[in-house]
Amino acid sequence: MPDSDLTRQLAKDPYNLDFLGLTIEAAERELEQALTDHIVGTLRELGSSSSRLASSSPSSPGR
Repeated sequence: MPDSDLTRQLAKDPYNLDFLGLTIEAAERELEQALTDHIVGTLRELGSSSSRLASSSPSSPGR
């Protein structure tokens, strides 16, 4: 079916990141930081042992 790829693309759900409170012009670094902050906050709500896992992730140079 020739329209199947087009149909899949049209039906694809976009990412909804409104909960991060960023503007459309947000830089990739701002998006990454907002997602990280949100994940860490969620893990802290789950318990202190979970938040230690999030803070143990390696950081890239220049951060």
